[in-house]
Amino acid sequence: MEKNNEQKHFLSLQARPGDNAYVDISTLRISNGYNPTSLPEIDSFTMNFTYDELINSIKEANIADSNYLSGKLVITDNQKHNPLEVITKELFNGFDLYLFLTENADNKNLMNTIYTKYSSIVNDLPLAKMFKNSSTIEMTNMILKLPYLEQRKLLLYLIKKNNVLLEKDNKKEFVRDKIA
Repeated sequence: MEKNNEQKHFLSLQARPGDNAYVDISTLRISNGYNPTSLPEIDSFTMNFTYDELINSIKEANIADSNYLSGKLVITDNQKHNPLEVITKELFNGFDLYLFLTENADNKNLMNTIYTKYSSIVNDLPLAKMFKNSSTIEMTNMILKLPYLEQRKLLLYLIKKNNVLLEKDNKKEFVRDKIA
């Protein structure tokens, strides 16, 4: 039996739910002809560019009309499931999973929310309990061994948590600087 190598995920402009225009990444100037065909490849491509850089490159390539350009950039699959969020440079923000877990290991509330999220994504109670009682290096390895879609969901959650924490730290510094 021959294996089907059909591309399943696409970078798309979404005018409204269910109305997408696929973007051929290889036609974008910023891609230098690179043509990612899998979700991990698309993610590794988009996380190197800001949202505006991606949109401007699509405008420059003149491959979508204004209805789509005023919409939202998403990743869709060819089976019309819910679109996935695009991981851009702003969102990714140089995230380091191990460093994040290590720096927050003493924050019991955060670690419990991470455990809860891991449990809800993995749906394997023994594995989740093992995750909860693991060191940060073991947690990192357990996350990175998940199937890519599950791993992506958890990493997006952690990236957003990290960005919220960074934003709070920046606001604290700003208030402290104002007082001084």
